[in-house]
Amino acid sequence: MVTDRGADRFRDALRSELDRGRRYCRSFALVRVPLAPVGERGRRVGLPRRRRTATADGLVRSTDTALTRDGVLYLLLPEADRSSAEQCVKRLGTHLELVITAGATVVFPEDGVTSGGLLEALGQGNGSQALGRWAGTWVDPSVGGGHADVS
Repeated sequence: MVTDRGADRFRDALRSELDRGRRYCRSFALVRVPLAPVGERGRRVGLPRRRRTATADGLVRSTDTALTRDGVLYLLLPEADRSSAEQCVKRLGTHLELVITAGATVVFPEDGVTSGGLLEALGQGNGSQALGRWAGTWVDPSVGGGHADVS
């Protein structure tokens, strides 16, 4: 289910995926990645020109859920691990103006087993603070590329 229409639908999808994950022992990833700030002329600041897509509609799988809120893109990616979540964000970064270096991800059940626990862990994954083994961040590809090992 792809939506950029509201937090309620995102929370409902998270609850459903959490139930499914528990019932069938299936993992999923939650991702938070900020959008680049908007400048005076409505253009995202600090990034090269690229396709100006405002939402993730049509850019994620039909089973994924996307929410854009307060300048941040949130993704719920069923059947995804940290690596596939990273690849999804990198792919989205070619269409959306994302601040990939400030992105964070958590995975059920490794990083939390409740929606509150997962969202709290996801919220702690901002900035350059040490995240421990429970969450990941992405680094700028020009600085070494790939997933930062923060263990």
